Amino acid sequence: MKTFINKTVLILLTFSIGIIAFVLLIHYTIKRTSDFNLSEEYKYLIFGHSHPECAFDDDLLENFKNLSLSGESYFFTYQKVKEIIPNNNIQAVFIEYSNSLIDKKMDEWIWGHEKMNAYFPWHSPFMKKDDMLFLYEKNSQDFLNAISTSTRNNLSRVLSFDFITIEPKYGGYKKLIRNNIEEEIQKLNTNTNTPKARELSIENLNYLEKIINYCNINNVKVFLIRSPQHKYFPRENEKALLSLKKQKFENLDFLDFDKFPLKDNQFGDFGHINYQGAEVFSLWFNELIQNGLLSINKKTEFINKEIEKFRTYNIVNE
Repeated sequence: MKTFINKTVLILLTFSIGIIAFVLLIHYTIKRTSDFNLSEEYKYLIFGHSHPECAFDDDLLENFKNLSLSGESYFFTYQKVKEIIPNNNIQAVFIEYSNSLIDKKMDEWIWGHEKMNAYFPWHSPFMKKDDMLFLYEKNSQDFLNAISTSTRNNLSRVLSFDFITIEPKYGGYKKLIRNNIEEEIQKLNTNTNTPKARELSIENLNYLEKIINYCNINNVKVFLIRSPQHKYFPRENEKALLSLKKQKFENLDFLDFDKFPLKDNQFGDFGHINYQGAEVFSLWFNELIQNGLLSINKKTEFINKEIEKFRTYNIVNE
């Protein structure tokens, strides 16, 4: 009986070691062969969730590449930044800093089952041990499931020689066709609940700090940005957003386009501008960059002045 138990334990141990070795081999292969090189024309990168993904049409922006991705938290943006910056000659990154990204729900976007399974496989071969342990400590069961998903996905990549990592898997401009503003306004008018300020995601904000620190170490300029949002977009945490900016990121420029005056038909919904709005906003933003926005000391005043000029021009020409 003792001999049988010893043989069983040995078989299980050998099998486990084999599985671990297989997983490590797949991830090592991806790490060694992945290509993170962008075109040399790109000097500026835009990162964030679906708001900048839909707002910045990089076909209309000179030297810009939009690498925003729907549903992405700062945790996974941090992995992306670490993978791309060392392989390219990037001068500055623009990171979305808006109301939803500081919300407590971002915790679910980091270690929740859906988001972790969606984004972890693309970054797991390159992630540091500390970030792996962070996910495991927050949600061990789904983390182990994500490891399994990652192994399957990356094995498929190895077998198909799919080693071009960035496009389109790491994000890009999303041409949003829809316009649901009328429906959302109707829902808003029938909702009698009083909006309440929600808790903050400390963990997501910690990873925003890590992104900034990493860029600083690598001599890459960082700008915080906020994409245009509809006037009815919920901003219960606006005071917290601006207070955190002052407390934690005081030395960073904040390019705030929250109230850029778009028409209702240029929005997809309260949080996203559609392709019509993106064309108007991107062309205007590109003009600001060409007129020296990034080198101006008082950027907020300059942006507000240009927004007012845009608003006045459109009122006159309606």
